[in-house]
Amino acid sequence: MIQSFLVACGVSFILPLVIYWIRRHATDSNPAELSELEGRISPGKTSAYFTVVIGALLFGTGIFTIVAQSEFAIGFIVSVFGLCVGGFMLPSLFSIHDITWTADEFSGTSRLFGPTLGWHKTTIFWDDVIARGQTITQYDYLEAKDGRRIYWSYLYLGTGVFEDMIAKKCKNLPDHHT
Repeated sequence: MIQSFLVACGVSFILPLVIYWIRRHATDSNPAELSELEGRISPGKTSAYFTVVIGALLFGTGIFTIVAQSEFAIGFIVSVFGLCVGGFMLPSLFSIHDITWTADEFSGTSRLFGPTLGWHKTTIFWDDVIARGQTITQYDYLEAKDGRRIYWSYLYLGTGVFEDMIAKKCKNLPDHHT
């Protein structure tokens, strides 16, 4: 029992440190593309690959539990959980969730799908931005006059450069730099 308690305490201490390190690394990293007035940031591929592989392993473990051990309920739950974990992160392996910008506009994912980003994209002119915020699942967003939003995460490599562009183009918004 003491051993379990120590493991739980260790995980509780280490996990926030790992998340903090990932956030700092992503913010300070160079964006995928950058020129004087244009750029592109994208989700970190390493964390995406890792999450997709974990999801696939969970899915396989669930199927194995159903087939080899005849534990349908547990196997089904583990399989569905693995599909969700890997499936929600799979689009981040491609350019679907990238944020691009020019001197006049920026484009990116415009909808959420459950706790993660969806597939729909939109473009918003910098002059049309009226608000910024953060969702309960820690996605930042910029909102246009007509209600459209573009979402991104602190896990995007180069978020610091994009934040600088927001500060430059949207002077009426409060500073959100982390």
